Amino acid sequence: MKKFINICKKYKKLIVYDENAISGGIFPVIQKILNEYNVKRELIPLCSPDKQIFKYSQSREAILKILG
Repeated sequence: MKKFINICKKYKKLIVYDENAISGGIFPVIQKILNEYNVKRELIPLCSPDKQIFKYSQSREAILKILG
C-alpha cells in the first residue's frame, strides 16, 4: 500500500480508468484509500455510465460501440 500511496503523491491529477460504472468499479475504492492516507489529489474517473446498457443478446463489441 505504501508504494501505491507514494506513486500517487508524485502527481497532481490521477486518472482512474475502469470498464465498470463508477458505483461498481475501482474508482470509489481508490478514492477511499487516498482519503484514508490524507492524499489530496484531483481524481478523474474514466468509467462507464451508471446505467444498465448490457443486453444479453449483445456482444462485447456492440457494448463498446454504444459507449463510444
